[in-house]
Amino acid sequence: MPVLSKEDNMSLLQAAQLEFMSHRFTVRYDWSNSEERTYPHAYLESICNLIKSQNMKTVVEIGSIRFPYYETDGLRHPKREDGQALWYWAQTGARVHSVDINEGVLGVWKESGGENYPHVSQHIMDGLEFLSTYSGPPIDFLYLDGWDVGSPEYQKRHLDAYELAQVNLADSCMIAIDDDDFVSESKGELVYPRLISNGFVNVAKGRVSVWVRG
Repeated sequence: MPVLSKEDNMSLLQAAQLEFMSHRFTVRYDWSNSEERTYPHAYLESICNLIKSQNMKTVVEIGSIRFPYYETDGLRHPKREDGQALWYWAQTGARVHSVDINEGVLGVWKESGGENYPHVSQHIMDGLEFLSTYSGPPIDFLYLDGWDVGSPEYQKRHLDAYELAQVNLADSCMIAIDDDDFVSESKGELVYPRLISNGFVNVAKGRVSVWVRG
């Protein structure tokens, strides 16, 4: 769909509802016994459209790139798999802070052509530590994908990440949480009630849950 701009006098919520209306996203389901799972690229592309149309300046992602990209006919394309959201954020031109405790993500991003994106910074540290010490501009878009489903206290850690980020979120902002398609085990299970109480509206669910305020 065409990328809208702020000049269209649309709020972030209106723009997000229009953007995601054009997609048929899967509802949450127990995919553990299924051979199929929705890839996140459609969600990520729509998020990028909103980052650009709403002129968002600052992106923070907790959980960095895990798999490198490959080249076809001299062009670099993302594999439509997990763990590659950073490539999408890099295309928007926004200032991106990508946080991961695993040093291996540095090599993965370099292999993926990271040197071509000077507006992207990787921070090798715990996501909660980064958010607790963050002192940059207001965060326009926060992407939470830092602790794997099934790892110790992964749902609480995502809630803690949101709570720590709150003070630095822009008044009008967007939050997305990956792996929303795990029934009762999604990464954002504890976050969603807090988002609702803080005025966020859910505009997409399925593989990725997307929330906006403003």
